[in-house]
Amino acid sequence: MESKNLLGLNITTSVQQLILNSKAFEHIEFIGITGSVGAGFKSIESNDLNDVDYFVVSKSYHSDDKQRLEDELNLIHKTKFTDIQWFNTAHFFNRCNALNIDQYLFDLIYGASIIYYTNDDARTRFDVLKHKTYNITSHSATGALLTRLWCLLGPVSIANGQLVFHPELAMPQFKKMYASIIDATLIVEKKYDLLSFEDKKKRYETTLFYNDSFHSEDLNHLGQSTGAISLHVIYENLMNLFFSRYLSLANPLIFKLNYPNKKELLWSFIHRSHWIRINAFMFQYKTLRMIKNATHPFDTVLAKKINVRLSKIYDEVMK
Repeated sequence: MESKNLLGLNITTSVQQLILNSKAFEHIEFIGITGSVGAGFKSIESNDLNDVDYFVVSKSYHSDDKQRLEDELNLIHKTKFTDIQWFNTAHFFNRCNALNIDQYLFDLIYGASIIYYTNDDARTRFDVLKHKTYNITSHSATGALLTRLWCLLGPVSIANGQLVFHPELAMPQFKKMYASIIDATLIVEKKYDLLSFEDKKKRYETTLFYNDSFHSEDLNHLGQSTGAISLHVIYENLMNLFFSRYLSLANPLIFKLNYPNKKELLWSFIHRSHWIRINAFMFQYKTLRMIKNATHPFDTVLAKKINVRLSKIYDEVMK
């Protein structure tokens, strides 16, 4: 078993055994931790973890058992968002052997902590990937933004014509959205690497997009205690920055055709399992446009429409 210094040995051993003893996966090749914990930027024993991300490479998986396993891991980590990403073994290595890979695969290969290998051959196969040179696909920049849309929508609702924030969710989620804007920019400008948020932010400040865009000082307080900082102001600045970044990546023809994510929509026809996800992106995008374009205070009918959409998006994400 392999783990980085910030990984608690007792916790990772318990998680490893829990996954191996469950019926969720068949013929496991290896198990790893990704995200900030896997990269060593946070400790798995921290009390303020918002989520923990695992991945399993195996021959197959069972959806219901996987969900029950994630619920058990939530109890272990005392979080609401423990997720296990599954990869089919053959498909995983085929994708990782390409010259151009998506951002999340790049992060996984170079930033994951592997807590279990089924044998030495599995260890060798994964280690080989770490010595390859990859290019990150350009559409990963769009994906970085769209896969974080819930960060703008989840902590927000509308009541009595006003935006209402859930502070316990808002700041961590807003920081994630800002991080996705930074990631998208670094990918586009060929400056992306596996770095801490603070180091990425410093590199981001050298980009063309940063110098051409308005950045509020309030964004520097993301992740800190709210105090006197106005969540409304941060939200407005973050929303404007998101649209500025997203619109600069999208082809204007996409909007004439009313498809804000046309490339991913095309892929959904090729890989039909992506359809639900792409449909959710469309839904989220429209909801963001409604919030951004609405006049304040919100009228009752529009508020109801937005809240219904937020509720559906939440249900979709939490399935």
